[in-house]
Amino acid sequence: MTYKYPTYVRQHLEDAVKHQHEYIFTLATWDVIELGVFNDDDQAQIRDGGRFDLTPWRKSGPRQVLTAPTTAHGILLDASHIAGHLYLQMEPGAGNAGAGEISAMYVPHPPSTTATRTVHVEPLT
Repeated sequence: MTYKYPTYVRQHLEDAVKHQHEYIFTLATWDVIELGVFNDDDQAQIRDGGRFDLTPWRKSGPRQVLTAPTTAHGILLDASHIAGHLYLQMEPGAGNAGAGEISAMYVPHPPSTTATRTVHVEPLT
């Protein structure tokens, strides 16, 4: 089965945070390096999936509000300015032709048993 998630729309994430409802979108890549994550342990955490603290990502660059982000790194950076935490998950059967991709989901009230992970992001040059 192939899953296809919608592309990221900043306004949809803002609405989800404001109205406290879930929102899921694709980061349009299967490659964690495109997110700016180079550490092997951090890459494995994203592939395994979980709830991630995005607040450190805000330091990797200024928010661009005039144009929509077009790269996976840009999408996650932009989302970090709206939601402090997102679930990131490698979806093996998602994307074009079932090649796989990383999805992101905002959940307003996560279970109290969910541990938050932090990954180190490097600015892309």
